[in-house]
Amino acid sequence: MKLTTKIFACLVAAVTICSTTYASPRAAEASGADYLVAAEDLDGLHIGSFYRYTSRELNDGYNTLSQDNIAFMVGYDVLRWASLYAFVGMGDAQLDINDFGDHGFSAIYGFGGWVSILDHDLISALSCESRIRLSATAQYMMGAPEINGVDSDFSEFYGAVTLGIVNEVLGKKDLWPDAIGLFVGPVWSIFDCDDYEATGSEAGIAFGLDVYVTRRVGISLSYETYGSEDNAVNFSLNCRF
Repeated sequence: MKLTTKIFACLVAAVTICSTTYASPRAAEASGADYLVAAEDLDGLHIGSFYRYTSRELNDGYNTLSQDNIAFMVGYDVLRWASLYAFVGMGDAQLDINDFGDHGFSAIYGFGGWVSILDHDLISALSCESRIRLSATAQYMMGAPEINGVDSDFSEFYGAVTLGIVNEVLGKKDLWPDAIGLFVGPVWSIFDCDDYEATGSEAGIAFGLDVYVTRRVGISLSYETYGSEDNAVNFSLNCRF
């Protein structure tokens, strides 16, 4: 499947998730005392979801393995500048031969964390940027999709260090996000599978966009290239309490 189609499918999936959330009747709003758990203090808690597409060359010389993974995650700030999270979701794997191949679905799960390393204000009358940020993340994902009738256990270790430039949006925020950021940095993807061996580079570079809808709600979109035919696309939605 072409990369542009994958990006379009990512956006459609996000809209579909949002729309199906309200597809069934919902209870009327109630006060906190009327809920099973009245959580008054959720400081440091993160909830969100992400979509990740990867395409990898295999050692047979002509085939590629494509994966689509979507998951729901819950995280917590263990330190002021560091967070840990766990996730569970669904994955789809496919061997691409002229854009055709058998699909295999399975549950995926894993854990990860991110570290906020540096935040520096840029103060200049000629500069539109508000600050620069240096961050790092690491993630471990596992699953066992059925590919060509065979359950194929896989794991992926993913890591990234990104440098971002964040521009706060001035003026009325009703129609505009709170801030917009661009980031770039090195990434690593170490893929291991019982039945297939990836032959591409494990190191690459990522380019991305962060949209801070509010101070506590953010959307992120990024593209990773590892040279040759290996690439990845990430889309995430995160809410921090």
